Amino acid sequence: MVRLEVIFLGTSSATPTRSRGLPSIVIRRNGEFVMMDCGEGAQRQLFRIGSGLNREAVILITHLHGDHVT
Repeated sequence: MVRLEVIFLGTSSATPTRSRGLPSIVIRRNGEFVMMDCGEGAQRQLFRIGSGLNREAVILITHLHGDHVT
């Protein structure tokens, strides 16, 4: 069975708040790891969901605004 997870790491706009980080989404499927955008705080949020940075990943950048790329 295919297990697909979509995890929102950040859903704020250009400015983070106490409860919302800058835009970042992780898609996990059977061990594959795709990250869409990686705004400020994404690294911290990856640790929060139990995924560190010591892995291969595909990173997709939707556009080159500072809140989507850190």
